[in-house]
Amino acid sequence: MRVTWFLIAITVFYGIPIATAETSDAILREPVSLHCQSTPLRNVLYKISEQIPISFVFRDELVENILVSYHISNGLLKDVLTYLLPKNRLSYKLLDDGLIVLIPRNIRRPGRLIEQFLRAPKLINKCEPVYPDRAIQQHATGLVSLRLRINNQGDVDTVRLKSSSGFTVLDSAAVDYASTLRFTPAMANNKPVPIWMEWEFDYRFSENEDASEMITPQQID
Repeated sequence: MRVTWFLIAITVFYGIPIATAETSDAILREPVSLHCQSTPLRNVLYKISEQIPISFVFRDELVENILVSYHISNGLLKDVLTYLLPKNRLSYKLLDDGLIVLIPRNIRRPGRLIEQFLRAPKLINKCEPVYPDRAIQQHATGLVSLRLRINNQGDVDTVRLKSSSGFTVLDSAAVDYASTLRFTPAMANNKPVPIWMEWEFDYRFSENEDASEMITPQQID
């Protein structure tokens, strides 16, 4: 007699979390005032971060020996960056959670460069998700896709349902499980930073006699 086992396969997607157009527009329209005379660019970026909820991520060599003389009152952040960065052969990428990554101007693959100094979070508590009894009784199967925000302490503080399995019981089980996870925080410039990741939970049945109830995590960069 063949035995049916319950299988939950988990796939983790980690990539460069580029801010949405709506988020990007809101951040870039924040007002900034600067009054700098021969001020190191590094210090100018810190002054901007003190005024609005953003953080700059950069390699030290990109801002070394760059001095800025600039005066503006209540200018838009977008205009300030447009003035400061191109003249110093720099550009930027705006990520989720107000991270602004400085990159050399005209670089072909900025994503790969960013990944070199953005270290992904790592799961540090491992507990197995549960296939809900009610879902088993209903023979409910499906793929649940979630977005997880991991804060700079490594806790999951926000879980959003990206796509539903079609069964509330499976969606809720995936959200409840994801909320319990704990990670080492993502790191940028050797400092912990918040970041978003995507997780998929594939709830299905298997009639393989050699199978057991299990999780098969896979990471896709």
